[in-house]
Amino acid sequence: MFNCLDAFPNTTILNSTYLKNVNGVLSSLISSNNSNGYGFYSSAYGENSDKVYAIGLCRGDLKHDACVTCLNASRYDLMEACPNDREASLWTEKCKLRYSNHSMHGTVELIPSSTGYSNKNVSSSLSVLEGFNQRLMALLGVLKVEVAAGGDVVKFAVGNANVSIYSKNISTIYGLAQCSPDLSELGCNNCLDEALENIQIYCYGSGFGSYVNPSCDVYYQVDYLFYDPAAQTVPVALPPLISPPTANARGKKSNISQTLIVVFVSILLPFIVML
Repeated sequence: MFNCLDAFPNTTILNSTYLKNVNGVLSSLISSNNSNGYGFYSSAYGENSDKVYAIGLCRGDLKHDACVTCLNASRYDLMEACPNDREASLWTEKCKLRYSNHSMHGTVELIPSSTGYSNKNVSSSLSVLEGFNQRLMALLGVLKVEVAAGGDVVKFAVGNANVSIYSKNISTIYGLAQCSPDLSELGCNNCLDEALENIQIYCYGSGFGSYVNPSCDVYYQVDYLFYDPAAQTVPVALPPLISPPTANARGKKSNISQTLIVVFVSILLPFIVML
């Protein structure tokens, strides 16, 4: 997703020092000098009013080579899509890249944002949908706490929740949450609060959901493992449902399981960028 903001007038494009600095900062961003060693890059280029700031962030489970490939591709795509803008960003499934005429380090930016969801619900039963939504929000809530409490190197967590909907239909919710690691714990927590609020409003009952803004993102999907699970796992207990599910339209009780196991995947990223 592209976001091109505050374009220069056409008469200033060719001679703009600022636009030359955009090219300079994006070209030099992906180097070991600008990286924290775990998929986060930050740099600035130029002076005074022509100074450009850039941040790149890869998804926390991405290996080094895949991270560099994603950010490099995003650099070319962003410069092509937003050739004369003071501020622009590009979000893909695996990485984010943005630049601006002001420092973004440590700042929570909630706009622009994007929310995605599936038009197909996990069930036509209202009681099943309510039980599913409670499980989903409980999972994402635990992920939020884990991410916000992360250090200034990585703020990332993934987990899954097994939900039994009727006796012969067991589904797994896979979830992911991430903040830019330069955010404070409070800033990350506030950003993810915004994400979960949008997920709850727009993704109710949906088998897939996502919320992305410049500072944080949340994804979940039912019965599809979209992240790398190759890491140490730590089980975490979730609270029970707020209330028992009500009878469905046929008068039979929904058999949503009262037991839920969440598994966190602690992603260990051993790479250090050496370019």
